[in-house]
Amino acid sequence: MKDIMSILLEAGTFRMFVSSIQTAELVDTLRSPGPFTVFAPDEVAFAKLTQSELDSFLKNTPHLKAVLMYHIVAGKHAINEISKMNTAKTIQGQEVKN
Repeated sequence: MKDIMSILLEAGTFRMFVSSIQTAELVDTLRSPGPFTVFAPDEVAFAKLTQSELDSFLKNTPHLKAVLMYHIVAGKHAINEISKMNTAKTIQGQEVKN
């Protein structure tokens, strides 16, 4: 079974997300067996940021890492499961409400 990082790289539509993961030094986390559910923003989402907003994120590694970890939930969850969940705990430690 492929790890999440390999899936993101092969998809080709998550270049900025992958670059951000690399900058935040989360590659090893997403290469580990997990399992993880990742809510990965695509290029369209990143395009909504101004260049200065994007630069600011990429320069503030602790903040970038916290934001990215907020997009990752431990466990393998299918879309139909996620829609039924009231909350999910991110690997950042925060509970996200549905």
